[in-house]
Amino acid sequence: MELWRKEMREEAKKQLWLAGPMIFVCVFQFSLQLISLMFVGHLSEICLAAVSLSTSIVNSTGFNVMMGLSSALDTFCGQAYGAKQYHMLGVHTQGAMVVLIIASITVSIIWVYLEPILVLLHQDKEVAKLAQLYARYLIPSLSANALLRCITKFLQTQNIVFPMVLATGLTSLLHLLLCWIFILKLDLGIKGSAIAICISNWFNTIIFALYIRFSPSCKQTWTGFSKKSLHNIPKFLKLAFPSAVMVCLNTSGIFWMVPFGVSAAGSTRISNELGAGRPKAAYLAVKVTMFMAFLVGLVEFSVLMSLWKVWGRAFTNVHEVLTHVISMMPILASSAFVDSIQTAFQGVARGCGWQKLGAYINLGSYYILGVPFSVVSAFVFHMKGQGLFLGIVLALTVQVVCFLLLTLQANWEKEAERAVARVRNSGAKVEDQNIDVASYEKERMPLWRKEMKEEAKKQLWLAGPMIFVCVFQFSLQLISLMFVGHLSEISLAAVSLSTSIVNSTGFNVMMGLSSALDTFCGQAYGAKQYHMLGVHTQGAMVVLIIASITVSIIWVYLEPILVLLHQDKEVAKLAQLYARYLIPSLSANALLRCITKFLQTQNIVFPMVLATGLTSLLHLLLCWVFILKLDLGIKGSAIAICISNWFNTIIFALYIRLSPSCKQTWTGFSKKSLHNIPKFLRLAFPSAVMVCLNTSGIFWMVPFGVSAAGSTRISNELGAGRPKAAYLAVKVTMFMAFLVGLVEFSVLMSLWKVWGRAFTNVHEVLTHVISMMPIVASAAFVDSIQTAFQGIARGCGWQKLGAYINLGSCYILGIPFSVVSAFVFHMKGQGLFLGIVLALTVQVVCFLLLTLQANWEKEAERAVARVRNSAAKVEGQNVDVAS
Repeated sequence: MELWRKEMREEAKKQLWLAGPMIFVCVFQFSLQLISLMFVGHLSEICLAAVSLSTSIVNSTGFNVMMGLSSALDTFCGQAYGAKQYHMLGVHTQGAMVVLIIASITVSIIWVYLEPILVLLHQDKEVAKLAQLYARYLIPSLSANALLRCITKFLQTQNIVFPMVLATGLTSLLHLLLCWIFILKLDLGIKGSAIAICISNWFNTIIFALYIRFSPSCKQTWTGFSKKSLHNIPKFLKLAFPSAVMVCLNTSGIFWMVPFGVSAAGSTRISNELGAGRPKAAYLAVKVTMFMAFLVGLVEFSVLMSLWKVWGRAFTNVHEVLTHVISMMPILASSAFVDSIQTAFQGVARGCGWQKLGAYINLGSYYILGVPFSVVSAFVFHMKGQGLFLGIVLALTVQVVCFLLLTLQANWEKEAERAVARVRNSGAKVEDQNIDVASYEKERMPLWRKEMKEEAKKQLWLAGPMIFVCVFQFSLQLISLMFVGHLSEISLAAVSLSTSIVNSTGFNVMMGLSSALDTFCGQAYGAKQYHMLGVHTQGAMVVLIIASITVSIIWVYLEPILVLLHQDKEVAKLAQLYARYLIPSLSANALLRCITKFLQTQNIVFPMVLATGLTSLLHLLLCWVFILKLDLGIKGSAIAICISNWFNTIIFALYIRLSPSCKQTWTGFSKKSLHNIPKFLRLAFPSAVMVCLNTSGIFWMVPFGVSAAGSTRISNELGAGRPKAAYLAVKVTMFMAFLVGLVEFSVLMSLWKVWGRAFTNVHEVLTHVISMMPIVASAAFVDSIQTAFQGIARGCGWQKLGAYINLGSCYILGIPFSVVSAFVFHMKGQGLFLGIVLALTVQVVCFLLLTLQANWEKEAERAVARVRNSAAKVEGQNVDVAS
């Protein structure tokens, strides 16, 4: 017991050292949209509606897609770093960048034609028009976001988190100033908001890129651009698509950024340990990640409930909206809690390379349980928004259960072998060499307490910054929505609708697809195939860019889609306008997600925090300028997001290019990164399913940071062939997730009457928010644990299982329960959210069982095998998984 406690303590230190900064990075990155939304929210109701609608659309179709696709770097870069293949981090990241850039181009098409899509969906024509305008102005931010995501993963998997905190924090401050200038002073309205986001994103990306280029920390992992990175794009795509599915289904707000930071830390720790062939260390990282996610979820729940009457006023002054926000807050807090845990599980999945499983879990939990339950609860039982959200809670709960089962049953020795094999196979594409997994040096696990302590340090070092990175990145839409919310009710409605759509169809998809990098990059990093991180990342970039181009088509024709779905025509029009102006941001988000994973799996998180924070500040300024000063309304909001995303992406790219920390992992662009795209897609699609079904708010960002840390730690340890270390990382991850969920729950409940006023002044909305807060806080708690489990799944490469769990929990249990509760029993929003809580709970149980049943020796073997298949050899390291 003494040994166990010591190991847990050490692992917790590692993850906290990652998760803490990563939380700030996530929050700062998310704050760009949040700041823009806050500025736009005070322009007019129609601007707020359009920007909110457009933000939802650009997130779901663009930014979240970039995040999801880049998540594959959690696996590739994290495991490569753990395997001491440092140069492979840059290779994987470059490949991811290529994929994400191509995806962003595809997604931008949707943003350009968002208005007709929204009108087709029966959205209000004016709202659709403004939403398209906003989305179009956000298009430049998409490519920046694509690069930014890859860079973030690149740094995160190297445990470089504090520079990211500083960079994202500075970006957030800059964004605040930009919003003030463009929205208020220049009176650009929503256009100013979008421009501010674009500038902030590119600023953040450039800072990150400069750090990578000039910092000695990335000297080994970034060796410059290389055509070899293209060779592993097929493998990257196999994880990128499921990663995108994982992420896109689970990125819904700024509260998601905190657990996402934890998830990033867990993903990094898990992938590093797996890549290094240390299955026990990887499993320990999983445990720590889940514990941290639980705590994050608890805190988010507490924060949401304690300020449940305040949040609405930050976005709008409309009494009806404020009342609705208040009534929804209990369910939102509950969802945040559950999502914190679920996000951590996604980090574990990314670290292990379980993106496909995670995608299946997310798809099943949402579309079999969550969505049906939401429909029944909202429309049959007339629970309205509460019923809809209850379905989300149900889906999240099911995901947590499924990921828990997946994590528990994992064979970490095999996961470590797979991670090492992944790194080796990725390198084989690049170096045409061979690697002997059995030659890994036998390791004796230290005392349990010491190991836990060290693992916790590693994950905290990742999770902390990653939380800030996630929150800062998510804040772009939130800021924009807050600005738009004060323009008019129709603007708020349109932007909120568009935001939901762009998130679910774009940004969440990018996030999910990129989550495959949690496995590839994380395990490659753990296997010390550092050059493979860049290769995997480049391949992911290609996939994400292509995906973004496809998604952009939806955004372009969003108005007719919304009109077809019986949305108000004016709202649909503004939502399409917002989404179209966000199209440039989609490609940026695609790149940003890959870069984030590239950096994250190398544990390079602090530069991402700095970049995303700076981007958030820039976005705030851009929103103020474009929305208030330039009077661009929702267009300004979208433009601000685009600018901020591209700014963030450019900073990340410059960091990777110039920082010595990425010298080994980024060796330049390479055509060889394309060779691994098929393998990447195998994990990317389930990763997208896992993620896309579990991105529900900014409170998700904290457990996601823990999840990212756990994913990185687990994938690193498995890639290094250290099953015991991987298992220790799992334990630490879960412990941290529990703490995060607890904190979120406490925060939500302690301020449950305050949150609504941050977004609106409408009495009815505030009342509704207050009534919802208890359920929301509960969901936040459960989601914190579920998020940590997803991080474990990513770290181990369980994306497919995770996807199955998420899909089943949401669409078989969550959605039907939400629908029945909301519309049959007339619980409205509360009924919908109860379904979400149910789904999250089921997910937690499933992931718990999966984790408990895991054979970490086998997981380490799988990780080693994965590294072997990706790289020619693990430089300077011999792995004996049996040790």
